[in-house]
Amino acid sequence: MGIYKLPKNQWTKDGRKYKYYWNEKDKNGKWKKSFSKAYKTKLDAMNAEREFLNSKVEFGGDMDMTFGNLYHKFQQDLWNKPIKCSTRNDVQKFLKIILNWGMKMYDINLMKFYKKIEFFKDPNEMKEEKDVYTFEEFQKYITGTTSLNDKAMFEMLYYCGLRRGECRGLQWSDIDWNNKLVSITKQANSVKDSQKYYELTPPKTSKSIRTLPLTDVLYNDLVDLYNEKKKYYGFNDKWFIFG
Repeated sequence: MGIYKLPKNQWTKDGRKYKYYWNEKDKNGKWKKSFSKAYKTKLDAMNAEREFLNSKVEFGGDMDMTFGNLYHKFQQDLWNKPIKCSTRNDVQKFLKIILNWGMKMYDINLMKFYKKIEFFKDPNEMKEEKDVYTFEEFQKYITGTTSLNDKAMFEMLYYCGLRRGECRGLQWSDIDWNNKLVSITKQANSVKDSQKYYELTPPKTSKSIRTLPLTDVLYNDLVDLYNEKKKYYGFNDKWFIFG
């Protein structure tokens, strides 16, 4: 389906020039393109297309299938799949992202459908226990690290609880030396681009923007690492700490 703008010589007298179209099979089983009546604006045609889709969606030959019924069947099928509830809910979140995008970009009212999306709950599902290093285990691990850069990086991850991308995105300007604090305002993500290897983006959520205290051990190691890095030509506080 899509929106088609008519050539100017096919516009109606009152200026209707947009149609929506869809593909369907004729009586001989061959696909053909069908067009709607003409509309004045592209938005009018898009809204009419949406109403058409809501009322008649060809799905397995069932011309009475609506989006509401389609979603209900999809939800049942998703529930029957041998996957975690969190994975099912990730799919639900993605559906909401698509609907939000449609409402913002094309001013389409999808709230009726949006409200039908409910997250799954399975009281019988066993929650996975996270494998977390104890302090003693971490100390044993860190003693085997000979690189000051790696030692400080692992300490930053462990003591401050940073995500990997947040740690990679830290710059020396994020350190408040006087108050022994670190500001988390961004993350570095790898990108598949021949011109660059990473991009800086905001943290995962707005609550992830935070200021954290530095332990004395981590602070002292950062001071030593800073003094080591500033010996490099061209060094400045915009350099990545663990780059």
